[in-house]
Amino acid sequence: SLKLDFIDAAGDVSATPTHRIQITLTLTPGTLPISGDDVFPLREFALFGQLDGADYMIDYVRHPVMNIAADDTLTRRIRLVF
Repeated sequence: SLKLDFIDAAGDVSATPTHRIQITLTLTPGTLPISGDDVFPLREFALFGQLDGADYMIDYVRHPVMNIAADDTLTRRIRLVF
């Protein structure tokens, strides 16, 4: 599930457009290609977009490994200021 919100300077969701957005992605159990008791090691995530039909990486984060199991839910949040 992907959600886009405008946020204010305090990081709270705004009912009106602002120059700050928050993109939240939730990966629910069964979303990642994990079977049985295996785990999926996550070390990075990125946000991609398009400009004039060309693909661009907008944001990229590397972090220590997180082992996600088949029955885990993972939520990622990216905040951008324009």
